[in-house]
Amino acid sequence: MGSQKYGIPIYGASWIPKQNRFEEETESTHQQQSPSSSSPLLVFCGGGGEGRSGIPNSLLIAQFDSNSSTLSPDPVAKLGTGDDLPYRMAVHPGGQGLICSFSKSCRWFEWDEQNSAKSLQLGLKSSEKVLTQLEDVGQQLALTFNHDGSILAVGGEDGHLRVFKWPNMDIILDEGDAHSTVKDLSFSFDGKLLVSLGRGGPPRVWDVESSKVVASLSKENPPPPPSHLPDQPPKRGRGRPPKSPAPVPVSDGGPPPPPGKRGRGRPPKAPVEEISDGGPAVVPPVIMTIGRQKWPGPPRRKAAAKRKRKAEGAAAAGGGGGGRGRSLIWGLMARLVVGAWMLGRRGRWWSRR
Repeated sequence: MGSQKYGIPIYGASWIPKQNRFEEETESTHQQQSPSSSSPLLVFCGGGGEGRSGIPNSLLIAQFDSNSSTLSPDPVAKLGTGDDLPYRMAVHPGGQGLICSFSKSCRWFEWDEQNSAKSLQLGLKSSEKVLTQLEDVGQQLALTFNHDGSILAVGGEDGHLRVFKWPNMDIILDEGDAHSTVKDLSFSFDGKLLVSLGRGGPPRVWDVESSKVVASLSKENPPPPPSHLPDQPPKRGRGRPPKSPAPVPVSDGGPPPPPGKRGRGRPPKAPVEEISDGGPAVVPPVIMTIGRQKWPGPPRRKAAAKRKRKAEGAAAAGGGGGGRGRSLIWGLMARLVVGAWMLGRRGRWWSRR
């Protein structure tokens, strides 16, 4: 894969159709031309924009070698556009020329035959045709012709969509609020429908003759119905059915299950022996299970005593009418009395000395 540099930033590119005026006029002399004259040609637009960047604004024509898949080292032809930057362009499919959009308006360019000592070459020149309907309309970001070149559509940075008959430039569709910004346009093969893509709204399909929107694409595709979803359980927490509860074990007096961790599956106490006239009888322990299985264990005496003391304290504080406060006052008074007695005793001891 070969690459070339032509010294300018490229903003637009297109193939030059074979049925251009240059090839039609030179068809009879095609055998006398050099082999390079029959190679495909491309046209580029770009540049450094306004200001003193040192990069020229121009239109370039380059040759493509199909055998080596490379572009010509230098442009075949070059046309400067001054301080105006050619930002977008559309080549007429019938070979009449091309239209370029600049910062404020659009201009039409025609093909130009350039004779050299070895062969004939294709160039570009400014046309005398003035596109009055596209002057002072602002930056146009999308330009396209229909299949036979009889209709031209342009879309602006301001969201204005215009469709004209070519070449008389009679207006067919004029929509000032098609999108917030028109980014791309494309005709159907028969030229009756036009699809537009822009910012701030869904793509739209326009009927050129009626100037109406016949279809549009929503911003986001709706989710598929549940019947189209794969047959698999959803993730946990998103509609997944809860786990089935564990079966409640019912004791029938048989052997207990194997021992587990303490508190969960702990083995029961040894069965209690009762003495009767007929000898010792084994009484199995009573097992109460609710939900998950739990084995009976020693009573929680410490926890029960703690809860009892807490309940008694709360009852005394609530029903005594401030008994806790009186206890604190009596304690403080006792400390004051003891302290005064100690100070008096120390004073008598110092007086004796």
